[in-house]
Amino acid sequence: MTVVIGSGGENKGRFEDLSSASDVKAYLKNILKYSGNTSKENKLLSHYSRIECVLNIVEGGYLWLGSMSKMNDNLEYVVVRDLPYKLFFMSFSKMSENIAMYRMYSQAPGGIILEMSYKDAENLINDIPKDSSGKCILHVVKDKKVTEETVKADVYWAAICYKELHSNKIKTGSVTNSRIKEPMLEDELAGFIKLDGWEFEKEVRLCAVTDNNVEDDISLAIKLPKAFSSKISAIKCPDFDRKMYNSEIRKLKRYGVTVRESEYEDIVTLDKTTTINKVNPNNIGFERIIERAEIALIGDSLDSYGKCDSAIGKFYLSITEYLDKNKIAYSKDEGDENYSNSCLVVKGLKFEYLKSISVMNGNTAKPNVTALRISIATNSFNNSMSLLIDILRLFNMLDTNCIRLYLRSNYSYVKSVEEASSIISNHSDFDVDRMHLNTYLHNKSGLKFSVKADDTRKRFAGIFGGIVSIEFNNKAVSLDSITGLINRLLEIGLIFCIKDDHN
Repeated sequence: MTVVIGSGGENKGRFEDLSSASDVKAYLKNILKYSGNTSKENKLLSHYSRIECVLNIVEGGYLWLGSMSKMNDNLEYVVVRDLPYKLFFMSFSKMSENIAMYRMYSQAPGGIILEMSYKDAENLINDIPKDSSGKCILHVVKDKKVTEETVKADVYWAAICYKELHSNKIKTGSVTNSRIKEPMLEDELAGFIKLDGWEFEKEVRLCAVTDNNVEDDISLAIKLPKAFSSKISAIKCPDFDRKMYNSEIRKLKRYGVTVRESEYEDIVTLDKTTTINKVNPNNIGFERIIERAEIALIGDSLDSYGKCDSAIGKFYLSITEYLDKNKIAYSKDEGDENYSNSCLVVKGLKFEYLKSISVMNGNTAKPNVTALRISIATNSFNNSMSLLIDILRLFNMLDTNCIRLYLRSNYSYVKSVEEASSIISNHSDFDVDRMHLNTYLHNKSGLKFSVKADDTRKRFAGIFGGIVSIEFNNKAVSLDSITGLINRLLEIGLIFCIKDDHN
């Protein structure tokens, strides 16, 4: 159990029990003390950046802290006015090798992570020159240059807590506090709180607090100790351009920085220009992204004689009647009248009438159930779907269906709910389904969808395949809305290319 210790050594209680913003702030400022069972040498902080910036840090010998007014989520700054201090900070994360973070802050060709341990992060502050009162002495940065001008500041590490969008609950890690009435309006928490759409970042800030008379349009620089370079690591992003930045990598190594490859090297492609913008169904074909598409309709059980008189059986018979009436050519394998499965193929559609299968209802197996499995050709998807929608309208028992789209092996998807939620929340044409975790709504097309693992097929390097499950209404769905949704998911990065197979 983690408790908050006050300045006088008193026990303030658990985070979830804290009732004042000042106590919450005290907890967040002690982030380096709460390393759990992991030693501070092995607990790591990551700064997502570019190789040019990391090289400037190493060669210049300074860490630059930017003004709070320049943050990417300025709601936490705007709602709190007339603060009695100025806050400057540099962002780190408790997450290392995070695909969403790579995409936002460390894109190819020169994306890189600067990594240091909790212990070295603690020593970094201890080594900052201080005045007689214990204030840290930092240099002022103007016009992108470190000047001789200095300011005095309180410098510390602090975790960020996250407020739920539609409530006043704040969260850090897995612990939630609902005792602060309006946390966004608390002066004490300015610079320490963000909306939960950013929770996936697991942000930790290196903060410097100065007097209010310090200018907003400057940065502050912390002078680094000489041994700093040998204490840090640099991780290259998955599709780092080795040829373009070969000399910069050599320089980092000469300064003593440990440089290593990403664990996602040759598995994940991050470059937006080649991965997302060029990869869309209209340009390269739906079949290049989706390996197969299926719909399953589950019916009732057969009677004791195995007769084909179920709703699914009757629907299957009505399909052939519809095709005959409209003079649409098809091929068919009747199978045995009572027990063997029947199959019908027409214009890129395959209908398999499964006469006696077992399905799970909770933890109970339901035997002798009828079902219709429909496979849709991906290389003529819209044409096949046009016919299928007409056929599905014959089955009046079910207006809404779910199509399962299986991603090809060279595509993957954002697997964590936190990362997916953060991506979705950044785009106004999407919303979350509040009743189901990991399910989302595409407002433009009216489709509900989820992206989950295909545990039946294991990919290379232990990566499981993905399935995009999309609910659609037979009467309202447009022909290109499903392919359009897949294109949009590629554009926003919820699914992405991990290996280019265009050539």
